[in-house]
Amino acid sequence: FWRVRIRPGSPMTFGLLAGRPFWGLPGNPVSAMVTFEVFVRPAIRHMAGHAKPRRPLVRAEAAETIRSPADLTHFYRVQLEYLPGRPPLARLTGPQGSGILTSMVRADGLAVIPDGTSEIAEGAPLDVLLLGEPAT
Repeated sequence: FWRVRIRPGSPMTFGLLAGRPFWGLPGNPVSAMVTFEVFVRPAIRHMAGHAKPRRPLVRAEAAETIRSPADLTHFYRVQLEYLPGRPPLARLTGPQGSGILTSMVRADGLAVIPDGTSEIAEGAPLDVLLLGEPAT
């Protein structure tokens, strides 16, 4: 396939080259990192026989209103704040451009904003794909 309906990372490709899997990642650094986390890492871990090839997905609460174009699934880089007795709070890491590396460096996870959703209100639940182990 060529292109996926996500942002960042739309111009991703996958196919077989001489019978072996081949992934082509986008050129922008954040786009490449996001598509690697969402598609490539789980596929490699699955092929290697891992029982849980995907990183954990946690339910968090938006610490601020997040607006998003409703045309694609968006992955926003967020920092998580863990408070006793509450779901983690997800706060944007700053500007979300696909060339802004600090948005990934500061991120604990990727907030998943589904296709068709234009806004997540402050305090609303959202799913976050963890980029490491939860800090509990």
